[in-house]
Amino acid sequence: MEGIELQAALREAEGFRGARVAKVHQVGEVVFLRLFSPPGALVIDPLDKAFHRTELRPPAPEHPPAFAALLRKHLRGKPLLSLEQAGFDRALRLRFPDVDLVVDFRPRRGNLFLLKGKALLGTLAGGTPSPAEWGRDGDPLEGIGPGIRRALGARLGRSPTEEELRQFAEEILAERPRGYLYRTSRGTLASFFPRPELGDAEEEFPHYFQALDRVREELLFLGDARELVRGIRDAIRRKLRALEKIEGSLEEARRWEELKLKADLILTRLHD
Repeated sequence: MEGIELQAALREAEGFRGARVAKVHQVGEVVFLRLFSPPGALVIDPLDKAFHRTELRPPAPEHPPAFAALLRKHLRGKPLLSLEQAGFDRALRLRFPDVDLVVDFRPRRGNLFLLKGKALLGTLAGGTPSPAEWGRDGDPLEGIGPGIRRALGARLGRSPTEEELRQFAEEILAERPRGYLYRTSRGTLASFFPRPELGDAEEEFPHYFQALDRVREELLFLGDARELVRGIRDAIRRKLRALEKIEGSLEEARRWEELKLKADLILTRLHD
């Protein structure tokens, strides 16, 4: 997600300010925060660099990963005090009474950090958090990536200027985010504004997060499918190793049988 898209998703999640964390689930590297009072949920996908409210409820692992267990320890029952974006940059901060959960989509590989003051309590993928300018409004131009640039370029029929990009960002953010789902050569894409350059939307939704949920659902399904294939491959390897051992045992048994026949032949000749 680009910075402008994160801003739109953040606006849809603002209603959860003050909600308390009921549960924390981690499916692969996707983190779900289940909330109550008011009820709802947030999802953070560091690999696809996505953050949004969600209605998805994928099966949770029987044994939570270490980072999920750490989040449960520090977040369960705690109110979400605020959700902040560093200007229009791809960095978010979820503030709780004692700790902050920092989401950083700026590096090539997204990451999550749990901080208590300046002390790093834990991280999803290792490393340390990069500095971010919290509490500033920022310039919408900072949040524009190649996707939004292409969208405006297609409308204008030429490369847009910086001022045109800035005005376009302000224009699309002024509208209430809706959900548009497109199929592209690179996969399914969710947008909070119409993207006619991508063709007709496959589906439209009242809210942006609903389109994002569809993308997340497909990615989680693919992840589950990959895990299933990986499990099948591992099982096949184990079976092959077991068959190799059985084959070795049979070969050894055949050799013993040959030795026994030779020994019987020798004993017969000696007896004669």
